[in-house]
Amino acid sequence: KLIEKIKASNKAVMKYNLVKINAKWQREHFNYNIYEDLMKINCPILAITGDKDFQANPERLKSLPELVNGDTQCHVVENMDHILKEFKGQISAMKFKKQYQSEADQPLHQNLVELIKKWLLE
Repeated sequence: KLIEKIKASNKAVMKYNLVKINAKWQREHFNYNIYEDLMKINCPILAITGDKDFQANPERLKSLPELVNGDTQCHVVENMDHILKEFKGQISAMKFKKQYQSEADQPLHQNLVELIKKWLLE
């Protein structure tokens, strides 16, 4: 319901449950067609997401090799969230902000670091 309300609005900022939302940015984000830009890519691609990332659906990686013209490697890292940190709990849209804040000083997920190193060396 919130997404539909944002899309129907022309306000730059909206309030939802007493929280200010950058509605203009949200609309631009929803309307951006990444597939048009992906089809222009002709260099090697390394795409990594985590299985605990509720903001980026790992299933979408499956179509990436068909969209780009360069060699493509896609990986879904177990127990990695949107900010590339290790997270072994249950993902929650209601608690993600506190989760991210608590992880801010943690190192990047070790498997992510290893995948990047390996790809760069290749």
